[in-house]
Amino acid sequence: GSGESAVELDRRKIRDRIAELRRELGGLPHGGGAAFYDRSDPAFAATRAWIAAERGGGEDGDPGALTEGERYFEREVQPRLALSQCMFGPCHGDRSGISPRFDSGALGVFGVAATRSNYREALAHLSLGGQPELSRLARKPLRDLSIALPHRGGNGIHAFPVTLDDPLPRAVIGWARLERRLRTGEG
Repeated sequence: GSGESAVELDRRKIRDRIAELRRELGGLPHGGGAAFYDRSDPAFAATRAWIAAERGGGEDGDPGALTEGERYFEREVQPRLALSQCMFGPCHGDRSGISPRFDSGALGVFGVAATRSNYREALAHLSLGGQPELSRLARKPLRDLSIALPHRGGNGIHAFPVTLDDPLPRAVIGWARLERRLRTGEG
């Protein structure tokens, strides 16, 4: 023999087959980094359209299976949390040790699994006892310190809402009302 162990021989055969497939399929080694320049990249649009066309929502599950509360969260709350930079890695993203910890999605797109995970994380920060405006998720990021809850990251970040009338807190309060109604039948 060649002096190769069975494991080394298997690894070499696998590497050779991968290289062969790359040549056959026109692929090249990928050095890492973003696969798309931004969401306007035609390749991103084509990939997203392909995923959307997959029966049942692709690998991530059927978006039609989201509950009413999850759909409201997906449509109204989750994108506003992202725009307010709450889901940023070291704040409340995947590298944070501070609850809630959110899945920041990919270029602002959230699959069903990410939405459900983010929904569960955020749900624990709602006030469902009849005063939705007391929800921690609505008050924590406010810049108006007369009504805000102290925020370890500071309350002065420009992307944060100022008052409870801003879009993010309004969406959170609406979501808390919906969750209370769904759970108790009370508005």
